[in-house]
Amino acid sequence: MDIFQKAHPHTFNTHLQEHCSTAGDFESLQCVRDLCYCSDPVTGQVQGQIVQMAYINKLPCSDNNIHENGIMKECEKELQRVRSLHFRFLLKGIKVFGLETFQCDLDGTFSPRQCDLENCVCTDKNGIGIKSYFIGIEDFEKLKTEMTCDCARDVTGDTQFTTLKCKGYGNYFPIQCFLKDQCFCVDTDGDVISKMMNKTEKLETFCENILRNLDDPSEITSISEDY
Repeated sequence: MDIFQKAHPHTFNTHLQEHCSTAGDFESLQCVRDLCYCSDPVTGQVQGQIVQMAYINKLPCSDNNIHENGIMKECEKELQRVRSLHFRFLLKGIKVFGLETFQCDLDGTFSPRQCDLENCVCTDKNGIGIKSYFIGIEDFEKLKTEMTCDCARDVTGDTQFTTLKCKGYGNYFPIQCFLKDQCFCVDTDGDVISKMMNKTEKLETFCENILRNLDDPSEITSISEDY
């Protein structure tokens, strides 16, 4: 997708293009401009017939519960509208700035982190802000690349994660505790990377050290008895 965008910087996403799933595979139903087809999830190759968009319900990969209102998601619709407008102005020799003030994920939903020139906020897939997870202008340059909002989305979207603790800008704290100060370390995705330990003053530093050494499995499994 990045290669395609670099090859076609002015026309990229001015019309329907291939979709990726949340897992990074090709979505089963694909539409390019007005033509739609079922695709192989790994290669993206066409499987079976190709139909016009008006007839996607004829395809076996079409799901009325998902595609009743079309294949495009809200962020993608807005992105296509803005980029089409930008492209039409460009054809007239006019460059327009400041129209595209949001980011979409490859599945067409809003990216978890939305930034402008001064701050970033965490949002759900519909682009709605999640509680007060954000970074302001004073921390913008320091944290804008570190900010993922993974914790903010997990805590908001699934009740099984409600006990997990997020940083003020939506990332996971490296140490998570429950059951009377029983704690464990987690990575940036919230996955557990240590055994259960008693909470101590040194534990947070210990978890941060594990995160810095995730490429070395021995650093993750060799936990000192001091903790």
